[in-house]
Amino acid sequence: MEKDDYHPRSVDKIIIEILKVIPEKEKELVCELQNYLDSLWNQGPEVLISSHGWVPLCNILNKFIPKIFEKWHIKVNMIIINNKTQ
Repeated sequence: MEKDDYHPRSVDKIIIEILKVIPEKEKELVCELQNYLDSLWNQGPEVLISSHGWVPLCNILNKFIPKIFEKWHIKVNMIIINNKTQ
């Protein structure tokens, strides 16, 4: 990937995509992600694309998905790494 092709992704948009693939039974994870998403409402775009926005998301995901072994785990991982071929 060339530097010109790089477009930083906003963490709030990624959380919305992740919430679409998480099963309903994962209520605690959904709740934490939704709470984090709700807390981002007043953050500037520079925060949403920086580590200040991404690190808390990664911490939440690591807490609930310590190892990738279910199909939805793979889908979440693909969203995080920006792989369109799910």
